[in-house]
Amino acid sequence: SEEPTEAPSEEPTEAPSEEPTEAPSEEPTEAPSEEPTETETEPLPTDSGIEVTETDFVKPIEVLKATWEIGNRSAFAGDTNVKVPVSVTADDAAALTINAFDFKLNIQDGPVYKGFEWGTAYDLMVDKQNNGLQFMGENAGGPDVEAKNGSSVIILNFDIPADLKPGRYTITFDGEVKAIRLNTNEVDVEEINGYINVLPPDISVTTVEYQYNVEGKSKFYFAHDNRPFNLNDLLSMATLRRREIYSDDTVSDWTIANEFEGVTFKLADQTIDVDGRTFTLTADEAATPKGIYDATILPIVDPKEENRNAYFRRTLKFTIEETDDVTVRFVKVTGQDADGNDIVEDADAVTGDVFIGVKGDTSLNGQPNAYDAALILRYAADYGANKKPSIYPEDDEMMEKFVYFLSDVTTESEDHGVHDSYSNVSSESNPLNAQDASYILVYAAKFGANQKPDWYRILPEPLPKYTKEIGAADGNNDRN
Repeated sequence: SEEPTEAPSEEPTEAPSEEPTEAPSEEPTEAPSEEPTETETEPLPTDSGIEVTETDFVKPIEVLKATWEIGNRSAFAGDTNVKVPVSVTADDAAALTINAFDFKLNIQDGPVYKGFEWGTAYDLMVDKQNNGLQFMGENAGGPDVEAKNGSSVIILNFDIPADLKPGRYTITFDGEVKAIRLNTNEVDVEEINGYINVLPPDISVTTVEYQYNVEGKSKFYFAHDNRPFNLNDLLSMATLRRREIYSDDTVSDWTIANEFEGVTFKLADQTIDVDGRTFTLTADEAATPKGIYDATILPIVDPKEENRNAYFRRTLKFTIEETDDVTVRFVKVTGQDADGNDIVEDADAVTGDVFIGVKGDTSLNGQPNAYDAALILRYAADYGANKKPSIYPEDDEMMEKFVYFLSDVTTESEDHGVHDSYSNVSSESNPLNAQDASYILVYAAKFGANQKPDWYRILPEPLPKYTKEIGAADGNNDRN
C-alpha cells in the first residue's frame, strides 16, 4: 500500500512543476544544441514541428553597397569635347574592390556621343571592352582591383550641335550595374543618372562651388618630391562635390568633382611651428613636399645624430586656385530652405595631415645608411619569427605606417604592407625585407662616395609608383 501511494504523489507534482515544457521539447532542443553542424548540412524536415530560421545556423552575408554615378555637366551649343564621368563611390573600401563590372547606358538624342576613355578607377583590370554603350571590365585570372573612392570608371565625350536647343539631356543607366567580387557576393549598386545641361547663349557660369564635408586624409610624401601637391592625394574624391551657379541665379545639381577637370589645388598661406621655430608657408615658396622639407627640416638634419626627428608632420591647409573668369569657393551645406534648396556658407580651406620624410630613412635621422638597413633586417627577422614587430619604436599607428612607407623602398606601401603603391595587393606577406635593406646599402655607399644617389636609377624595373612619377617629373628619362 505504501508504494502505490508514493508513485502517483511524487511524479505528478514533479512533472508539471519542474519540467512543464521538457516532455515535448527534450528531443528538439537537444538536436540543435548537441549537433548543430548536422542541422546545417542536413536540414530538418518541414513537418518536424520545429521552427528553424536561417539566422539560427547561417552567418548573415555582409551586404556591400556602392554608388555608381553619372555626372552632370553644363555646355553651350557648339561646344566640343564635353566630358561626363561615370564614377564609383562607397563608404566601405571592400565595395570598391571588384573583379569585374558590366553596365549599359542610354543617351537622350541631342548631344552627339563621340566615344569614351577609360577612367582611373579600374585601370589595372587586364580586360576592358565595350559593345556600343555597354561597358565591361574583368581581371580574369587575377585578384580583385580596388578603385580610389570617387574615381571615374569611364569618361564620355560629347559634341554639342550648334543648333541644339537649351535644356537638360539625360544620360541614364540601362538596367542594373553589375559589380562582382572574386569568389564572393556581388556588390549592391545604387545607380544615379546624369545629364548635360545645354545653357542659353545669354547665360554664363559665374561661380563654381566646392563642398567638402570631411577633413582631408593623411598623406605620405618623400622629401625629394618636387611635384606640386595634388588634389587626389589629399582628398577622397567621393566627398569633394561641385556645382555651378549661373548668371540668372539658377544652380546645377551637386556632382562629383573628378580628377580630369584640371582643378588647381594649392597650399594656403599659413604659419606653422616646428620645434619652437616659426615658419610662414606660402603657395609660391612651399608648393611642394621638397619645398616644405627643405625650409623646415633640412636645416636641423644631422646624419651623425640618431635624433629621430628629421621628418615633417603637420596639419596643413589647402585651397583651390581661382580662374580668371569664374569665382571658385569652398562652401558647406548647413541645411535646406522651404523649397528644398541647399543653404550654404563659406567654409575654410580643406586640411590634410602631411607627412614628409627621406626615402630609406628608417631611423628618421635624415640620411639612409647602414643603421637603417640593420633596423629593416631586424624587423624582417622578427616578422619571420611571428613576433609582430614594429618598425617605429613608439605606440603611434600613423608613424608606424609612415616609417614603413619610408623603409619599403621597393614597393612604397602606405598601409603597412597590405598594398603596394599601385594599390595592388602585395605579393608577399611582408614586403619589408632584406631586399629593401640591400638597396638602402647601395644608396648609402653611393652617398658616401659623393655620387649623388638617385632612387630612380638605383631601383630595378618595375619601379614603384612614386619613384617612377618623381623621376619622370624631374626629367630622368635615362636610368643608366
